Amino acid sequence: MLSGDRADLTVNAGYFAGNLRLPSNDNGPGILSSGLLGGDSTRGGWGTFLPGELFQITTSQHVERVNGSLAAGWRPVAQLNVRAVAGLDHTDQHDGQVQRPGEGPNANPAFSSVTQGRRRGSRFTGALTATGMFELSPTLSMRTTAGVHYFKNSVDLFDSAASVFGSGVSIREQRLRAVTSTFGLVLQQQVAWR
Repeated sequence: MLSGDRADLTVNAGYFAGNLRLPSNDNGPGILSSGLLGGDSTRGGWGTFLPGELFQITTSQHVERVNGSLAAGWRPVAQLNVRAVAGLDHTDQHDGQVQRPGEGPNANPAFSSVTQGRRRGSRFTGALTATGMFELSPTLSMRTTAGVHYFKNSVDLFDSAASVFGSGVSIREQRLRAVTSTFGLVLQQQVAWR
């Protein structure tokens, strides 16, 4: 942070990276549906599949996130304050799942599958505002703020899956790109009477 009588500047940056090995769950045959919600059976309370069968399906997630911001202020005279702020948040996520032949639920040597999903998202925001303060009389003051705001969000999604069962192969791909932008004007008027 740099600061002076008439101006200041602040810079922030961050980075995060994570790798996870996840259990197979959600709506499919996972730990929750096969164990915790399963009834008592000859399989020791496990409904559809045993934990060892479920953990043979390798489910992983890798996430990287970078963000940063820049904020500046300028006070050319005591009655005027100008602020500018810009920020960026970028995320890259890769999800994957692998079931090798002969492993996982049913352990069929003729079945294997690979799925992966990638999500890349960026969010940018920027704002510029100016605030002026005026004393109209010893008992009446006025404060006016005007500014512009901009926000942009972009997301790229890519999902793919491939399965092999015997001599048959199934491949599926899906892509999606979504970009939204918002631009706004701000005008605020305050009057104070003492």
